Amino acid sequence: SLEEFSNILIYLLRNHIPLNHIFDVSEGLENKIYKASYKTNNVEELMKLVKSKRYTESRIRHILIHLLLNIDKQIFKEFDGPNYIRVLGFNEKGKEMLREIKKKSPLPIITKVSQYKIKLSNTKMFEKDLFATDIYTLAYKNSSIAGLDFIHPLIKL
Repeated sequence: SLEEFSNILIYLLRNHIPLNHIFDVSEGLENKIYKASYKTNNVEELMKLVKSKRYTESRIRHILIHLLLNIDKQIFKEFDGPNYIRVLGFNEKGKEMLREIKKKSPLPIITKVSQYKIKLSNTKMFEKDLFATDIYTLAYKNSSIAGLDFIHPLIKL
């Protein structure tokens, strides 16, 4: 959960990492988030302090995730929608559907992470996807290494 990243998020906010560049942050909201970061060390509590009719808890949660992953407004402009389809796993019915999707989809389908540089002309979005997994592993109870996307195989049920 996002709670596992409370320390790092509060650290980033108290160091005034510019929020106005982070996707979905509007004028006024950044100051409200900064101020709340000095009133608590807990992300869940921070979201409650910032939440209002204008700023939903869901939106604040997304902003904090964007901050954690350094997803700014410029990246969203560059990406302009999905650049690929990443398959994490499938069953027999999914296997049939995947065949059909491969025939009809204009997007490249990634089933082997190690082949993403071959299949994608622009790798920036996929590399952000890999980075997100690496950050997520920091919250594991047992220590873990980065690069798990390259280690864990496609799940076939």
